Amino acid sequence: MIMLEQGLLHYWKRSVKRELLHRCPDRGVQRSRPVIGRMRASLRRLFLATGAAACLLAGCVEQPVGYSRDSDPRAAGRAATKMTARAVAPREAICALLFESHPIGGTQLVAGVRDLLGHTVPIYGCSSRGQMSNHGVDLVSGNTGSVAVAVLAGSGISFESVHVSSASNFRSGLLGLVARADPVAILLFVHADAMRGDAGALLLRAIEDVGRTRDGGLPVIGSVADGRNKPGGRPLLYAGHEIYSDGVVAVAISGPIRAFFGAAHSLGNLGSSRTVTDVEGDTIVSLNDRAPSAVIRSESSSRSIVGSPTHVGVGTGFHCAARRIVEISVDGMRLDHPVRVGAGVQMLVPRATRMESIDGDIDALLPVLAAAPRLVLMFGGASRMLKTRYQSRVHEAMLDEVAEGVPVIGLYGSGQFGPIRNAVGVLENHFHQDSVVVIGLR
Repeated sequence: MIMLEQGLLHYWKRSVKRELLHRCPDRGVQRSRPVIGRMRASLRRLFLATGAAACLLAGCVEQPVGYSRDSDPRAAGRAATKMTARAVAPREAICALLFESHPIGGTQLVAGVRDLLGHTVPIYGCSSRGQMSNHGVDLVSGNTGSVAVAVLAGSGISFESVHVSSASNFRSGLLGLVARADPVAILLFVHADAMRGDAGALLLRAIEDVGRTRDGGLPVIGSVADGRNKPGGRPLLYAGHEIYSDGVVAVAISGPIRAFFGAAHSLGNLGSSRTVTDVEGDTIVSLNDRAPSAVIRSESSSRSIVGSPTHVGVGTGFHCAARRIVEISVDGMRLDHPVRVGAGVQMLVPRATRMESIDGDIDALLPVLAAAPRLVLMFGGASRMLKTRYQSRVHEAMLDEVAEGVPVIGLYGSGQFGPIRNAVGVLENHFHQDSVVVIGLR
């Protein structure tokens, strides 16, 4: 029965994609909305008929994720929690996910959540540039902000977190959590300072090591917290019963639950893969013993449209594992994070059309939805959404793909962590930018 439901869903989603790509003359989202709406209605009937619409939140859910834009932080936390707590009694809750871009946030916001849930339920999440949820997409604008809350319940499922403040302890802290909790997935919330300089390199290596602790790979998914809407611009990390403004918070999800994932960004390849043959700090001096600028000129001249790369893909997952290019000069190609000699890199340029961007995002989401998830987490790049929000509404189109009754909660941050499979099918965890990373739990 489960296989039948997954097959029907997969076929239905591919039908949506064909409608979106081939029946809309201008290949734009606005023209495709009515088609998606009709398809969503048919999917809802399919789920109701098969019983697959049960979600991770217990009971029949009207508002699976709570949301508020109240200017008072305590009132905002209380209002958002009240929406989702209709489905889960406080005594049944195992944890709450909290993503917020509130100008104040912090202790007062948490107090509002605890007004309804009490003081024993752990809260996990971080501050952000904006939220995405069943209520739609909401990016920070001026001094306003929003709060999204999901209260989770499930028999045998557990959440355990660790906070690591020192870069030298990233590896031991994350591996220690994995050893204790034996998780099916790791949620990662990172303070922006932890991604700078040597600390960022140590964290990325720690994430790689965590992924190799299990045969087939252990998925690590999350975001770099954004605090630009906070006083002083300091991001906040929520970890159980504490709030931190430094380091990394890792949350282990354990129990009888499965994780499905996907990732995509709006970048395309420029030329073929190259090997780093010389580096100085965060600057690539040579690729295949040639200056990066010379490689770019040779690749651009072979294209009908000349483009300069904005990112490089690192390792084997070139379609998504991206590092931003800070500067290209005769001295080399400076990145926002260093790479090692011998690493493979693929130069990446923005895709030619907005439709290609939508296409890539939906491709990342479809396999997750085909697994009939009971909860969907989405982590997107704020800079990318700001570039496209008035043109294509990329992630609103993605939200239209999710069946009604399935909770969706996510955030816009300053970079994402997520798993992809390499050329030989092995799961690898990468740091992504200008991307969307999706995970479904069932």
